Amino acid sequence: MFGYVVFANGTPVAWAAKKLKIVPQSSMEAEIAAMCAGAKVLMFIKTLFGLLGQLMDGPMDVFTDNDSARSTVINPGTTARTKHYEQWMQYSRELYLKLLILVKWIPTSEMLADIFTKPLDKTTFLKFRQYFVHERA
Repeated sequence: MFGYVVFANGTPVAWAAKKLKIVPQSSMEAEIAAMCAGAKVLMFIKTLFGLLGQLMDGPMDVFTDNDSARSTVINPGTTARTKHYEQWMQYSRELYLKLLILVKWIPTSEMLADIFTKPLDKTTFLKFRQYFVHERA
């Protein structure tokens, strides 16, 4: 199970929780698969905003709480651990090399997409929920 959230101007515009279509052999592989899925949606949102006249200049931030996944995407080359999923991982790496995305590490305690994919303690749930719930006046 993985999740992603896409924000535009501080507002969530796309989010999902889905089952992986692969059987990951490591947490790094699972994180890269999630990053790839989120990046595809991010590119769609960027294109949509462009069609609406709202151009997004510069690279967009993609956050992960797995430093190995981050390093694998931003560093060229293949290792024995990554050779079996190099082909589908290439999409995220291409976006990074074209400066369309920046891959940044954040601590797990700040990973908003976790609200969709795992049970959270009440404090963390309420902290994350505030990004999705807007009080009506």
